[in-house]
Amino acid sequence: MIFLSGTIFSVSYIVFGIMEPLAATIKIIGTTSPSLFGLLGGISKYLTMFLVLGYTFSAVIIYTTYKLFSMLTGQLDEYDEISKNNTGVAILIAVLMIVIAMFTKQPFIIFVESFIPYPELPTIM
Repeated sequence: MIFLSGTIFSVSYIVFGIMEPLAATIKIIGTTSPSLFGLLGGISKYLTMFLVLGYTFSAVIIYTTYKLFSMLTGQLDEYDEISKNNTGVAILIAVLMIVIAMFTKQPFIIFVESFIPYPELPTIM
């Protein structure tokens, strides 16, 4: 249960980071899209893209954390220990997932912000 809680928290922490870029995207689409269908289509397109990126990035973080812990421990079978209710191993893996999610959230947000459709600026020359 501890391992699952850490996994859910780290995924939700990373995915919650898409709210600010999504809000900026909605503002830009709202000012550039003349129709309601264009607005709803743009919002659903970017919401889907940001969610897919968030969940994919979270899955990579969880997989990387587990593999990193497996490499560092060597002889220890983590899933076997978790199934035997070894809370120490579950807490350690959960904390590692949460810490790595905290370290990687801001670079992920910067990556997602690169997809915001900023309007073209006129060229002076």
